[in-house]
Amino acid sequence: MTKAQDILQRDKSLRARRDVWLPMWQSLADIYYPNRGGFTQQIIPGQETQTEIYDTTPMLARRGLATAIDGLLKPSTSRWFWMRAKDDMVNEDDAAKAWFDVVGDRMWSAIYDPMARFIQHSGAVDNDLAALGLGYLWIGENRNRNGLSFRSIHIGDCSIDENADGQVDTINISRKWTARQAFQRFGEKAGPKVMEALQNGDKKQQDKLFEFVQAIYPREERDQRNKDNLNMPFANCIVAMADETVIEESGFQEFPVAIPRWECAPGEIYPRSPGMMALPDARTLQAMGHTLLVGGQRAVDPPTWVVDDAVLSAVRTFPGGLTVVDAEAVRNSGGKPIGQLDMGANIPVGREMQNDYREMVGNAFFKNVFNLPVDQNMTATEVMERKEEFIRTIGPTMGQLENDYIGVIVRRVFGILMRASVDVKGNPIEGGPIPPAPDVLQNKDAEFEFMSPIQQARKMIEAHALASSFQLIGPVLQIQPQTADNIDGDEIVRDLPDMFNMPHKWIKARDQVAADRQQRQQMAAGPAMVQGAQGVADVVKTVADAHAATAKGNAAKVEPA
Repeated sequence: MTKAQDILQRDKSLRARRDVWLPMWQSLADIYYPNRGGFTQQIIPGQETQTEIYDTTPMLARRGLATAIDGLLKPSTSRWFWMRAKDDMVNEDDAAKAWFDVVGDRMWSAIYDPMARFIQHSGAVDNDLAALGLGYLWIGENRNRNGLSFRSIHIGDCSIDENADGQVDTINISRKWTARQAFQRFGEKAGPKVMEALQNGDKKQQDKLFEFVQAIYPREERDQRNKDNLNMPFANCIVAMADETVIEESGFQEFPVAIPRWECAPGEIYPRSPGMMALPDARTLQAMGHTLLVGGQRAVDPPTWVVDDAVLSAVRTFPGGLTVVDAEAVRNSGGKPIGQLDMGANIPVGREMQNDYREMVGNAFFKNVFNLPVDQNMTATEVMERKEEFIRTIGPTMGQLENDYIGVIVRRVFGILMRASVDVKGNPIEGGPIPPAPDVLQNKDAEFEFMSPIQQARKMIEAHALASSFQLIGPVLQIQPQTADNIDGDEIVRDLPDMFNMPHKWIKARDQVAADRQQRQQMAAGPAMVQGAQGVADVVKTVADAHAATAKGNAAKVEPA
């Protein structure tokens, strides 16, 4: 079996495992995310996709959760990741801290470069995650290899697999290109059938779609001493399904796709979303919306009844309409040949039930957590308690997304920028994206920490605990000032950048602090030494004067003799 046949065989197996979820994803998309459907039925460009939507609450709930995911994991208003060494002793070095800050700033600028389109495509992934439970974000370089490029991938085009540790390390991406597009992408390597379609003078053949499979998986057998594309940790093979041939083979140093998953049940690779939990309520809400719409229309424009043979013309119910009735029928019917049916509609009860279901759908998407009531008269302690409640509720859910989502993003971006900063021999390139690391970081492993608003809230709780501790210690310090020797003020100040998301460059280096203190001591000791020298001079002068007076007195006593 050739490599192409082996990839296609595995792709078939992965698709069979994924296809079980397609009907569920289609049902979720129909209610929560109509424009992102296409799982079991094709969406025609420009086609209206919301014909069966009578209540937009599910779509608003999905959008609200997607916005919260963006704001809680990767807010664009502040840097949400920090770099540190795994060796805590290295993290105390000021040169290492300064380099970490520079690297973080360079990565931040590269990620949020408008040409990288991170905000747009990560936002699409956030909506997929909220509605369907997972999303795919491609992280790579642009065509000119001078910047990053992010791209969201449709869930229906991907199939994934896990390793023994439960981490996604395999993805197959299905792509469809016309013969002309395939030739532009791969040239003559696109395959014999693509070339045959291009050489055919029929334009329909040139616009015929050909399917390709891009398989990314761990490369088990490779020469780690060789740094070329065919020996990288992850293989990248593109197979033309029509010809069953590998038309391109390369590799990646890191897994190039971030795949956040909401909640995976044991034994399942594909996750479940908040929308799945609220799907029955969302469906009921659509049915209630339709019922209330019909009931409201009946209440405003109720059906009309007429007496048999009483109306001589058509019943005209539009404003100003004139209906001709028989006079004899009017007398026989008690003066009412035409009337309106009383349907007995109870719209208020229906609206109350509808609001209950709206609340349940919103709560499934954590609306009750994100919109916690805030009172302006709340004390600082009450505010901290409210933040603790928020963290307990949403913290575990967002915490599991840090490694699979933003963790993959920053590790991949760091790898791309680091490789762009050295030449083929590993020597630093002047003016590269990332400057050379200081000597203290050579051969040291580093890792990333995430300072999301949730983490900041945790740090604020720690800061509040610190302030509360000082309030308790204050009276003790007044009684026994020597107890202040137990407090290390320098360490407290140096923990402030991590506590309040401050740049480390705002804190002076330890050597600089020691030099400043020594200089201050010398400056304070100078006047004291001058004053001490003046005091000694005064004493010497006084002693000399006294000695001279004594000598003069003795001379006077001796002179008369």
